[in-house]
Amino acid sequence: MTIQAGVQSSPPLSTRGIAAQLGVHYSTVARELQRHRFEAYAGSGAGAAYSAAAAHVRAGATQAGKKHRSKRLDDSWIRAHVIDGLNDKCSPQQVAGRLRREYPDRKDLHVSHETIYQALYLQGAGGLRHELKVVKALRSGRTGRKPQSKLPRRSSRPWLEGVRLVDRPPVAADRAVPGHWEGDLVVDNDTGGLVTVIERRSRFCLVRKLPDCRDSQTVTGLVTEMIQSLPEALFETLTWDQGTEM
Repeated sequence: MTIQAGVQSSPPLSTRGIAAQLGVHYSTVARELQRHRFEAYAGSGAGAAYSAAAAHVRAGATQAGKKHRSKRLDDSWIRAHVIDGLNDKCSPQQVAGRLRREYPDRKDLHVSHETIYQALYLQGAGGLRHELKVVKALRSGRTGRKPQSKLPRRSSRPWLEGVRLVDRPPVAADRAVPGHWEGDLVVDNDTGGLVTVIERRSRFCLVRKLPDCRDSQTVTGLVTEMIQSLPEALFETLTWDQGTEM
């Protein structure tokens, strides 16, 4: 109603003036005015004018249409078509696109790829998934969606706090100065493996074979022996790789 009151005031408020009252960008108001101009509310010969009531009705109809589209997969024919496409290893985008291509004039048979994704991941704990013949219908192999939250990810390895790769000093992250090393483990399926220490600038590498025991005390003992063989001037820092084998 603020927008309508602004344009009908005497003199009419500018788009920027209305936006200032609402606390939004002026382009938001401009789009709203352009989108919801109606001849029926203009009066005889006055041209099109903005109507808040008509805009509200149109917005309600749009939302109702979205809710209706979200239930498209309740239709047995559409649902069967989607399931067949997923079983054939087609992506949700391909399934949705095929329906639009094969039935261009039947919008009631169209379904968006987002609706298919939600039916796989969200509705009834993946209700659509229970009707598939293949375990991993999506080519990505995922059985759940990755969260898109902008909040920082909760750490599953709190013991790394303060000693992550991004926490090392800039001189150690750069390769301009020698003396900064990186350590890593190369492990096999049994208990053996290799411990490596590599100088970042020269790529000079020290390698020792791990014995059958692969506990932390054994690894750190081998690394200590390897470091002691180096000139003191050539060793400043050591950064451990932070893979699961560590």
